[in-house]
Amino acid sequence: MEIRNPSPNEDEELLNQEEDQFHDVKSIRIKPSSLQEHFVAFANTDGGELIIGIEDKKVIGERLVGFKKIEDANDIIQNLLEQIKVLRCSEWV
Repeated sequence: MEIRNPSPNEDEELLNQEEDQFHDVKSIRIKPSSLQEHFVAFANTDGGELIIGIEDKKVIGERLVGFKKIEDANDIIQNLLEQIKVLRCSEWV
Protein backbone atom coordinates (compact mmCIF):
# COMPACT_ATOMS: atom_id res chain seq x y z
CA MET A 1 0.00 0.00 0.00
CA GLU A 2 1.37 3.37 -0.96
CA ILE A 3 1.47 5.94 1.83
CA ARG A 4 2.02 9.56 0.98
CA ASN A 5 0.84 13.04 1.86
CA PRO A 6 -1.02 15.03 -0.78
CA SER A 7 0.70 18.06 -2.26
CA PRO A 8 -0.87 21.50 -1.56
CA ASN A 9 -2.52 21.55 -5.00
CA GLU A 10 -3.81 18.05 -4.48
CA ASP A 11 -5.41 19.13 -1.19
CA GLU A 12 -7.59 21.61 -3.05
CA GLU A 13 -8.43 19.11 -5.79
CA LEU A 14 -9.50 16.52 -3.23
CA LEU A 15 -11.62 18.98 -1.29
CA ASN A 16 -13.32 20.27 -4.43
CA GLN A 17 -13.86 16.85 -6.02
CA GLU A 18 -17.52 16.36 -6.91
CA GLU A 19 -18.94 13.05 -5.81
CA ASP A 20 -20.49 10.98 -8.59
CA GLN A 21 -20.73 7.36 -9.69
CA PHE A 22 -16.94 7.17 -10.04
CA HIS A 23 -15.79 9.30 -7.07
CA ASP A 24 -16.82 9.17 -3.45
CA VAL A 25 -15.29 10.62 -0.28
CA LYS A 26 -15.92 9.51 3.29
CA SER A 27 -14.90 10.57 6.77
CA ILE A 28 -12.34 8.47 8.63
CA ARG A 29 -15.06 8.07 11.27
CA ILE A 30 -17.16 5.91 8.92
CA LYS A 31 -17.97 2.44 10.19
CA PRO A 32 -16.02 -0.06 8.09
CA SER A 33 -19.14 -2.22 7.67
CA SER A 34 -21.02 0.65 6.05
CA LEU A 35 -18.48 0.81 3.23
CA GLN A 36 -19.85 -2.40 1.72
CA GLU A 37 -22.49 -0.65 -0.37
CA HIS A 38 -19.83 1.60 -1.89
CA PHE A 39 -17.54 -1.32 -2.74
CA VAL A 40 -20.42 -3.22 -4.34
CA ALA A 41 -21.56 -0.17 -6.31
CA PHE A 42 -18.08 0.31 -7.75
CA ALA A 43 -17.80 -3.41 -8.48
CA ASN A 44 -21.11 -3.35 -10.37
CA THR A 45 -19.99 -0.47 -12.60
CA ASP A 46 -16.70 0.51 -14.16
CA GLY A 47 -15.00 0.97 -10.79
CA GLY A 48 -14.18 4.22 -9.10
CA GLU A 49 -12.23 5.99 -6.40
CA LEU A 50 -13.23 5.94 -2.76
CA ILE A 51 -11.18 8.36 -0.70
CA ILE A 52 -11.39 8.01 3.06
CA GLY A 53 -10.29 10.98 5.11
CA ILE A 54 -12.36 13.84 3.69
CA GLU A 55 -15.21 15.27 5.71
CA ASP A 56 -18.49 16.24 4.07
CA LYS A 57 -18.66 19.68 2.43
CA LYS A 58 -21.14 20.78 5.12
CA VAL A 59 -18.41 20.50 7.78
CA ILE A 60 -17.02 23.82 8.92
CA GLY A 61 -13.29 23.81 9.56
CA GLU A 62 -10.68 21.27 8.52
CA ARG A 63 -12.15 18.75 6.08
CA LEU A 64 -9.03 16.84 5.07
CA VAL A 65 -8.48 14.55 8.05
CA GLY A 66 -6.29 11.54 7.47
CA PHE A 67 -5.33 8.69 9.73
CA LYS A 68 -2.76 9.57 12.37
CA LYS A 69 -1.00 6.25 11.84
CA ILE A 70 -1.48 3.50 9.26
CA GLU A 71 -2.74 1.05 11.89
CA ASP A 72 -5.79 3.28 12.40
CA ALA A 73 -6.98 2.20 8.95
CA ASN A 74 -6.75 -1.55 9.67
CA ASP A 75 -10.51 -2.09 10.16
CA ILE A 76 -11.31 -0.39 6.87
CA ILE A 77 -8.57 -2.27 5.02
CA GLN A 78 -9.75 -5.58 6.49
CA ASN A 79 -13.32 -4.85 5.42
CA LEU A 80 -12.16 -4.00 1.91
CA LEU A 81 -10.18 -7.25 1.65
CA GLU A 82 -13.19 -9.26 2.84
CA GLN A 83 -15.41 -7.60 0.24
CA ILE A 84 -12.92 -8.34 -2.52
CA LYS A 85 -12.93 -12.03 -1.53
CA VAL A 86 -16.74 -12.11 -1.61
CA LEU A 87 -16.89 -10.37 -4.98
CA ARG A 88 -14.32 -12.72 -6.50
CA CYS A 89 -16.11 -15.81 -5.17
CA SER A 90 -19.45 -14.59 -6.55
CA GLU A 91 -17.86 -14.38 -10.03
CA TRP A 92 -17.24 -18.12 -9.91
CA VAL A 93 -20.88 -19.01 -9.22
